[in-house]
Amino acid sequence: MEAVLAIEHLCFSQPWSRESFQTILADHLYTTAAARAGNRLVGYAVYSEVADEMQLLNLAVHPDHRREGVGSALLAHVHRCAFENGRTHAYLEVRESNDSAQKLYTKFGYVKLTMRRSYYADNNENALLMGALLEKKG
Repeated sequence: MEAVLAIEHLCFSQPWSRESFQTILADHLYTTAAARAGNRLVGYAVYSEVADEMQLLNLAVHPDHRREGVGSALLAHVHRCAFENGRTHAYLEVRESNDSAQKLYTKFGYVKLTMRRSYYADNNENALLMGALLEKKG
């Protein structure tokens, strides 16, 4: 948990609390995935699955391990698991200013669906709602 919280605080201006992560870990509605380099946690994802949809709630990669394919590997894993569980659509919100995350999501077939105005409470930044179709990958 300490490694998750450390990455969370390095990556986000509004980090999730310890209590938020504990609630997610205890709730069967949420699934987590972790990426490791040796014994060190370098990234994680949190998502939910309902009906035919998967919603990516949190994806973070330690700054020291960005641009190494960690985010892509996590997102590919999440997509594969959701697809195998019968999900056909994926959704997420991303800060309008987060170009690097948007590029990653676009690489995985996400498109901008709409904007959620003043979504982020810390600075009233807009969020982009993005969606993708989940497909079996060879």
